[in-house]
Amino acid sequence: MKISLVIPTYWTSSNPIIQNKTPDAIYDHPTPLESQSTLPRLLNSLKSTDIPKESTTITVIIAVTHQALEEKAKEKIKKILSNYKNCFDIKQFSASTLTKINRKDQNLAQLLSIYGYSNVRNIGLTVAQILKSDIIIFLDDDVIVNDQRYFHKAQEFIGGNVGGKLLGGIAGYYLNKGGGYYLDVNPKAWWKTGWPKKRKMNEAFKIIESQQRLRETTFAFGGNMVLHWKMFEKMPFDPYITRGEDMDLLVNAEMFGFKFMLDTKLMVIHLPGETMSLWSEMRQDLYRFLYMRQKLLSQKNVRGVSTDALKPYPGYFLGLGTTCKFAASSCLNCLNSVLQGNLKSFREFTRNIYQISSALRFAKEHCFGYFEFQKKWLGYMRKIRDDQGLRNVLEISS
Repeated sequence: MKISLVIPTYWTSSNPIIQNKTPDAIYDHPTPLESQSTLPRLLNSLKSTDIPKESTTITVIIAVTHQALEEKAKEKIKKILSNYKNCFDIKQFSASTLTKINRKDQNLAQLLSIYGYSNVRNIGLTVAQILKSDIIIFLDDDVIVNDQRYFHKAQEFIGGNVGGKLLGGIAGYYLNKGGGYYLDVNPKAWWKTGWPKKRKMNEAFKIIESQQRLRETTFAFGGNMVLHWKMFEKMPFDPYITRGEDMDLLVNAEMFGFKFMLDTKLMVIHLPGETMSLWSEMRQDLYRFLYMRQKLLSQKNVRGVSTDALKPYPGYFLGLGTTCKFAASSCLNCLNSVLQGNLKSFREFTRNIYQISSALRFAKEHCFGYFEFQKKWLGYMRKIRDDQGLRNVLEISS
């Protein structure tokens, strides 16, 4: 089985000039270029696994929050990867690689962008298709693989038949540094009661306790995911979704007739850096959940998926009361910000309330966009599988 191991790596800068500029993309916890990368930690951990080196190509995709950082991030990754050329077949994909693809195939390049979670992951799918890979494994650069048999497990079920459907996606899960998989929830955080995201995620995580290897799931993590080529050739990540592209892909898989299941033995250790502000996370989630709901309601010529089937998470946030929950929680956070004397937080949570109408409008305007994008994707993915000219572009860029 030919494997594409894709590792997105996200970068920003602690430089105040950069920080004061509007970002071109927002990521949960990008690494400042002035700091040490977590990528070597992951690559070193892979040395102790059963990774089939002869049949695996590693592609590191370089994503930045600001276009001005592209060249510095590219050079930093190039230097890091030079230490692993003798260990793995490893390549990098940067903004300049996309420019070269544009020169080779402008129509393909129009489907691709290196800004935003979904777009970054779609680049990974495109690379896997060009390389004629059987499966793609996504690992984020802030994880560690400490299971020696990880790659055996990753290949064990993918592509099989479950209930008459192709098992096109396998979701793994994250362990924290303490070895658990439940998220910490502070019962005294009254200002978060209106938007109980972590609590609902923990309810969904209960299926991890199952003795069965494969379980129906409503969640997936992009940093530990296995996809079969027959699915990703037909079905991309949704470029219109701001975050949560991994769980959205799971829903899309159901709509297009594929199975996407949790493997209760496929785990990695997740050691993220500093996370984004709560107001920013909630704001993006508002757009995400309202858009996702509208897309589900707008399904045509695909299998229907109900919001109830996605409970407890993300289904809890896909109901009619989502905007009310968001507004109430934003108000509670405003009050807490005042009590804490945090003027910026107060200001941003206040702005969140005014984002509701904009998020509703975005959802209505783009709810059919993914289906149109998917049709174009399918046409081009079939053309580029094992395309020698595009393979040469990937080789030159590395």
